[in-house]
Amino acid sequence: MSGSDAPKSRPTIAQQMAAVPVRNARLTITEDDSGVSLTRSVVYKAWMQPFVRFMRMPPTRTFRLEGIGWQVWRRLDGTTTIGEVVERFALERKLSYHESRALLMHYFRSLVERGVIAIVGIEPGELESSLAV
Repeated sequence: MSGSDAPKSRPTIAQQMAAVPVRNARLTITEDDSGVSLTRSVVYKAWMQPFVRFMRMPPTRTFRLEGIGWQVWRRLDGTTTIGEVVERFALERKLSYHESRALLMHYFRSLVERGVIAIVGIEPGELESSLAV
C-alpha cells in the first residue's frame, strides 16, 4: 500500500475543538427579529443543465435559522474555535461539555453539508468521520 492509499486518521478531539467554523462569504444574509435567512447560489453540474431548465430548478437555496441555531450562528465570527462555542453553549444551556459537543458537532456538520459554513483546521470530509463522540 503506497503512502497515498493509507487510510487517514480521524482528527483528535483536541484538533476538532481547535478548528474554526467560518461562514460562507458568498451567502446573502438577511437578519430580522426572529432569526436569520441564509441564501446561497446553487451550482448544478453541466450534465444536469437540461433538467435544471426543464424542471425550473431554483438558482438559489435559502435556509432559515431561528432560536438556538441563530444563537450559535451569531458566534461564528471566523476566529472563535469550535471548542469555545461548545464551552459557551454548555454554560448557557446548562449542559455537560460532552452533551454540548455532541449536539454542536452534528449541527456544524449539517451546516457544512448545506454549504453554509466551512471548518478551518479539519480536512474536507473529516468532519463527518470525526463525529464519534
